[in-house]
Amino acid sequence: MPKLICIDVDGTLVTETQETPASAREAVRASIAAGNKLLLSTGRSLPEIYPFLWDLGFHGIIAGSGAYVKIGEEVVMDRRMSAEEISYVTDIYRRHGVNWMWQGPDEFCMSEGFFGSFAGAPNAEGSPWHPYYLQILPVLSTKVPTSTSKGLFVLPYDSSVSYEEFVEIIGPKYHIIPDSVGAAEGTTGELLLAGLTKDVGMRAAAKHLGFDVADTVAIGDSPNDIEILKAAGTSVAMGNATDAVKSHADLVTSAIDDDGVYRAFETLGLM
Repeated sequence: MPKLICIDVDGTLVTETQETPASAREAVRASIAAGNKLLLSTGRSLPEIYPFLWDLGFHGIIAGSGAYVKIGEEVVMDRRMSAEEISYVTDIYRRHGVNWMWQGPDEFCMSEGFFGSFAGAPNAEGSPWHPYYLQILPVLSTKVPTSTSKGLFVLPYDSSVSYEEFVEIIGPKYHIIPDSVGAAEGTTGELLLAGLTKDVGMRAAAKHLGFDVADTVAIGDSPNDIEILKAAGTSVAMGNATDAVKSHADLVTSAIDDDGVYRAFETLGLM
């Protein structure tokens, strides 16, 4: 029976050097040829998806950590923060010296010091993340948006408040989890409206495509994958995943640079 397979991007399908291992590309293509439906399942938003990923044949995407779902050319779900909600959080960011980036399906808006928070800043030639910078550059600005899917922030290490205190200040209307991309200048976090996680997007995609949740497979490595791993019919953690992520997986495969995706697909008979 065909499966709906939801694959994380960073740390699962794309390495720190912004490349996809040949074995993972082979596994994706073979699984699609076998009749399965494959979706990218990522904290990234649409502008952050490299063309080479779409060229593998993915049928759609769960983007923004569950805030946005697109299957083929049809937008199945698009949950965004309002201008008022964005302004509220941005004001808190500014009061606490936090650098930020708002990430939506059609525009990215960041504080002027955002890239400087990272070692090997993406906007610097020679950085492993420079291809990422070039990918989002056409939609990048330093304004505050009027709507967006999610945000990424960097709380400085020398902040007067702890990460836990900062989460409390933001308030319960928002869902905050540690981000999978670390920064040199502080602790990173991913911010969405409360109730939005990748499993919400997976359920919407499954319903749209006519799959029972029991026939879904989720693969990931990061804290924002935990909810979808808990919800999927079959869950896979990468070998490079955190222990917390691994604890929610039915199968722990090898690391991304050790053919992790291919070995998982082979073990589960997905090719």
